[in-house]
Amino acid sequence: ALLHHLRVLEKNGYVHSTLDGRLRRFFVTGAMPHVTGAPALSERVIQFVRDHPATTNARLAAALTQPQPVVHYHVSRLASAGKLRRERVGREVQLYPITP
Repeated sequence: ALLHHLRVLEKNGYVHSTLDGRLRRFFVTGAMPHVTGAPALSERVIQFVRDHPATTNARLAAALTQPQPVVHYHVSRLASAGKLRRERVGREVQLYPITP
């Protein structure tokens, strides 16, 4: 019921929404979203892979203290966007940064 009302408010211009990964966040129109200063998880993933090439999803999840499915989701999106490269070595999939 809440989502329905938020969509009605958005349609009438009282709120706007943005996608944040798989989540949709709603804001009052004209208000700036609150920024905590912490980098987004995708940025943290890229930075960790740059600092630790050949890492795996499991090591990455442990280092970032995030659930493995969440890390896997972000790694998949970054790989599709051409920012990370995945390479299978035996049973592991290792992650490498792609430098522009």
